[in-house]
Amino acid sequence: MTFERKQLRLIGAASLVFALIFGVRQSQVLFIGPLNTQTGLGIAAISLAFAWAQLMWGITQPIAGALADKYGSGRVIATGGLLVTIGTVLTPYASTTVMLILLIGVVAAGGAGMAGLGVLMSAVGRALPPERRGLANGIVMLSHQAGGFLGAWLGGVLFERTGSYDWMWYLDIMLALGAALIHLPIKEAPKRTAAAAA
Repeated sequence: MTFERKQLRLIGAASLVFALIFGVRQSQVLFIGPLNTQTGLGIAAISLAFAWAQLMWGITQPIAGALADKYGSGRVIATGGLLVTIGTVLTPYASTTVMLILLIGVVAAGGAGMAGLGVLMSAVGRALPPERRGLANGIVMLSHQAGGFLGAWLGGVLFERTGSYDWMWYLDIMLALGAALIHLPIKEAPKRTAAAAA
């Protein structure tokens, strides 16, 4: 079973988005110690922020699906990537527990939900015929494991090179990746697709 070039670009872009988002989410825990040292807010406050993040990630996804139906998956995913980038990069500058919860638990996690599995699978599924959707979805799902592995590996490399979890360098890398994510070719237009199917 082969894919057309346009379909391959969409699958590749969706896989890269999912890998980046999951890589950021999974590797953040490597920097809890430095985050505590930098902000002085304490492990309890940081844990609360990450708990809010889990909740917000789940809450955001159905809302993101509705927005994708109205405005298109590409715009929603790009907005999600931007929010993840902003929340992640500004986290070191949180000076209160409320700011930490807002950045980690609302902005970054909400962005991750907007660029999450539901919107990505919808974009891929609408662009492919039924007989190819299973393989395409499997490829996208596989990418989140690769993203988690590579995110943790990158954190480990930074630890080995710098002697500490130098999260500021890591966040700079995430900023660059998030900026690239916004330009990925996921430009599926739900309204046009629905009209074509009618």
